Amino acid sequence: MEPHWKRISIPEHSNSHPTSQETNMIRNFTKQILSGKLNELWPEMSLRTQQVMHACFLSAGADSQPIALH
Repeated sequence: MEPHWKRISIPEHSNSHPTSQETNMIRNFTKQILSGKLNELWPEMSLRTQQVMHACFLSAGADSQPIALH
């Protein structure tokens, strides 16, 4: 991958703020663990995230060519 720097500012709080994306992710994960129930969507979301990241990796090694997701 080639570094191309571009700064994008988003009007939101950073980590450790009670409403930040990272804080909410940990809060939701903790609630799920304490409930003892598996959120059936999480394994599917994890798999899809890995598939997208793998496609990005393959595309980067193929001169940014599109990669089909299966």
